[in-house]
Amino acid sequence: MNKIKISTTLLTICFCLSTGWGQASKKFFSIAKKMGNSSKTILGTGLIDDSCRSLPSAIALNRVLQQKALAGVPLNLEMAAHPVELIGVNRTGVETLQTLLPSWKTQMRPLFSEEQIQLVQDAFTVTDKNLFKEKGPSIELVNQEWNYAQHFAEELKLFSESTGIEFTEKQYKYLLGGKGAPSEGLWVPLRLMSLEGWLLYSGQQFPKATYWQNGKQVSAATLSEEELAQRHLAKGVDFLIRTGNPKNAIIARLIYLREMTRVNALSRTPQEWLQTLESWIEANEGRYPRANILHNGKLLSHDKLTPAEKEEILLASGVDRTIAAGDPADPVIARLISHRDAGRVYSKRRTAEEWVTILENFVEENDRLPRGAFYKDGKLLKAAEFSAEQVDERKLSSALTHYISKGNKQDPSVKRMIEIRNQYLKSK
Repeated sequence: MNKIKISTTLLTICFCLSTGWGQASKKFFSIAKKMGNSSKTILGTGLIDDSCRSLPSAIALNRVLQQKALAGVPLNLEMAAHPVELIGVNRTGVETLQTLLPSWKTQMRPLFSEEQIQLVQDAFTVTDKNLFKEKGPSIELVNQEWNYAQHFAEELKLFSESTGIEFTEKQYKYLLGGKGAPSEGLWVPLRLMSLEGWLLYSGQQFPKATYWQNGKQVSAATLSEEELAQRHLAKGVDFLIRTGNPKNAIIARLIYLREMTRVNALSRTPQEWLQTLESWIEANEGRYPRANILHNGKLLSHDKLTPAEKEEILLASGVDRTIAAGDPADPVIARLISHRDAGRVYSKRRTAEEWVTILENFVEENDRLPRGAFYKDGKLLKAAEFSAEQVDERKLSSALTHYISKGNKQDPSVKRMIEIRNQYLKSK
């Protein structure tokens, strides 16, 4: 029985036990359709057990599985038939071929000459030397160059030109990928090595497939060269995980790295993220960490960030992912959500009583409610164009909206905010 059938059977049993065959069947097939009927979609995010009963959607199922991982449940690597000792250690390209793809030369011999195979091995060796250096039991980048596949392709081209040993288009697809490339080609471990390089470069942050600014997705045409390379890597890795065979140790390593960095499955528990977040907020005068850092209205690329800014982005990202995978009813997750929501409303930690005092002073001086948007010559100003007074006014407007919509209506401060809001709305 193959993996897809096994996954389908497990999910069917879980849903049918709790809801009856007719209703459970309807639920299951709705979920299976969203998840693509594939065990690979949920590989590495936890174990399927009784907790999957009565779940209404694929999102709920994934939340349960990811919460298990965040709570410290070992990744379900048995499905990939590889122990953590094999796939959980970062390696250079040559070590990856020897350890995770030990038969790579045997696989290549029907398609390549021995001279060509030697050039490929030399290109891996030189790329390792140029990009990585040993640091104790691990490795680190030599000079902040991370795109292993690109450097390997350049080295292979130089070797080919200097020796006169050429490769056909079909052979290059086997080595470097592209449309029609074989699924078991050497381009797959090359993609893995580029991910390894990126994680070292970015401080263990999974690459971004999409970019956002002012609530809108940034088009690929406006991305920097580095952002495009990161986007290409993220989409490529996700494609390999979605379509690859989990019995392949390279694919298992990709899954492991994604879980460790994007879902943060075993790196920190929700409680650890909460402790780190509260310590950071206290050390930064109540300010919430930023997920993106702008300069003159433009998103700063990773290479222009300071170490402190990189750590700030990593914290904001880790908290967001923990919240996304967690149960809102969990007190730790609820507290993370509270910090995040408060942080997105204002940068300084203030109570409702403090905000209502600021509001009363503002309406007394300006005889109007605070604005959340500002115009000049009929055009909406960007955040980078706000004056200091406008920044403070928008924070006050955001706080007013937040407490009126989400605050405790029995709180005297919230009641006073509603009273002031209604007073000025009626006066218009």
